[in-house]
Amino acid sequence: GGRRIFTSSLDSTIRVWDIPTGQCIDWMSFKSPPTSVAVSPTGEFLATSHVNQLGIALWADRSFYQTVYLSAAPSKPTMMDDPAPTAEVDGKGAMEETLELSKLEEAKTAAEKKAMEGGEAGKKEGGEGDRELDD
Repeated sequence: GGRRIFTSSLDSTIRVWDIPTGQCIDWMSFKSPPTSVAVSPTGEFLATSHVNQLGIALWADRSFYQTVYLSAAPSKPTMMDDPAPTAEVDGKGAMEETLELSKLEEAKTAAEKKAMEGGEAGKKEGGEGDRELDD
């Protein structure tokens, strides 16, 4: 099992606790409160979502890259930078874009069908005209 537990709070912080010692080993502060927290299976990465922010932020656990001392709990939180977006949509969500694409496809299909019907009608008229001339 894991040896850490993560807690998030409406004071815009996340704390990391060492379970065996009950000690807070990391304390992070964000501009907006976290609404969800998930830890990767290895514990190396933390994924968060935040109030009034779209998307998921990914953070690397610094204890994988530097020594963490359990002798002293953090006295103040580390202010985390806002993550840079990796993908943006220009004012439209994926659902709206999908609906627009499906409407375009429907319009294209309807136009193609109408053009084919118009072509068949022309052939029928021409065919009937040929028969009338033969009679």
